Amino acid sequence: MAKMIGSIGCTSISPARFGKKRFSFNGTTKDLVISAYHAGARAGDKIEANYGGGFREYRLVSAPHDDRAFYLWIA
Repeated sequence: MAKMIGSIGCTSISPARFGKKRFSFNGTTKDLVISAYHAGARAGDKIEANYGGGFREYRLVSAPHDDRAFYLWIA
């Protein structure tokens, strides 16, 4: 029998923080960037996100070629 690699129709809420502001996102990189933007983060700011294995630090960077997440992405 094949090993299960994922689930269909599930949702995930992951915690994140920007400075002292806390917010949540749906577990995708795109939603992390959009949620951080709505929390007040801008290009160059550090955010910490928990993808299930503890908090990791990311930096928002400008992405002028990509309009999916307010021209921002993480590095």
